[in-house]
Amino acid sequence: MQTIAKLIFILAFIPAFLFGSGKKELIALIVNPISGGKKKEALVKKAVKELSRTYDVEVLYTEGPGHATTLAREALKRRAKIVVAVGGDGSVNEVSQALIGSEAALAILPAGSGNGLARHLGIPLDWSAASAVIAKGKAIPIDTVKINDLYYVGVAGVGFDADISWAFSHSVRRGFLSYLLLTLQEFPRYHPHTYELEIDGKKITREAFLIAFANSSQFGNGVQIAPNADAGDGFLDVVVLRPFSQMEGMRIAYRLFHGTLDEDEHTERIRCKKASIRNKRLRAHIDGEPMCFEDGIHLEIVPSSLNVIIPKQPEESVSAGVGLPPLLSPPASLNFLSLAASAPRTLTQNRGASLASYRFFRLFRYIPIAPPSA
Repeated sequence: MQTIAKLIFILAFIPAFLFGSGKKELIALIVNPISGGKKKEALVKKAVKELSRTYDVEVLYTEGPGHATTLAREALKRRAKIVVAVGGDGSVNEVSQALIGSEAALAILPAGSGNGLARHLGIPLDWSAASAVIAKGKAIPIDTVKINDLYYVGVAGVGFDADISWAFSHSVRRGFLSYLLLTLQEFPRYHPHTYELEIDGKKITREAFLIAFANSSQFGNGVQIAPNADAGDGFLDVVVLRPFSQMEGMRIAYRLFHGTLDEDEHTERIRCKKASIRNKRLRAHIDGEPMCFEDGIHLEIVPSSLNVIIPKQPEESVSAGVGLPPLLSPPASLNFLSLAASAPRTLTQNRGASLASYRFFRLFRYIPIAPPSA
């Protein structure tokens, strides 16, 4: 009888050994219902349908600021392997707060006003294509930045961009047009400030229109504040944009949309591991979300601390599946500039934004530069 019982026990596990348990890995979609001013119900249903072929999918909706972080932590407790931020850079930031240092991976379904990190990583803005990246892409570790007691993934800053973030947070209208109108409204009356900085132990003083602390390359909508920033190089890019005239502002805007701001005489780029601003009562933004720091800002790069799903390189097989590499063993080189160049893009990601910006600023006839080629 004991022999028969052992045989039955072994036979019961043969299907699992041969075909696997059949249980799908859990993936959590955390949806910001108001980001980008877009209604998302139909798109979420479509994404769930596509992802359900590979994963056990749960959908969670945020109810206010900070809620995405709480939902992401709860999803980790349920052993979610991938947590998807469905929203803009603010939503991506909140979800990332819970995932930093874990083996779970962040994925993005872009649905914000700017979608800066998604664009930087070459993630398509089309949800069907973005869902395919989640299902068939790869996970790699990228850097994050610790700012006082918080973390971020993309860009933080002080100065004009921070003021626009504060104004945008009180605006009823969302989207790029609202950003643009606020920028045009605030620019003529904005006054640059003088900042006391410390960069890797060296104290400097700069008068600046804005100072960006960039882990990734852009604010969003193709506006590249740090064209050479690489989210996997272990360095923070400090970009100081010195004061300029309104006439020069047209050239600066053109460079922002075309990835050449670092070539401008008003731009200073410093790569570092640590940075701080000693000014008190600073209005700032973190990944586009307005913040206020009473006792200055202290920043430090945290290398290879967040796993993120990105598109596979063209030469890689999309059928290989998603691997989650250990955080302590990142690839030897993570060049996100080449990744962004090789990843598929839609016109609304780069070229479309460039053409749109050119046509707008050309109305003022202040750009003595040839338009971007179609």
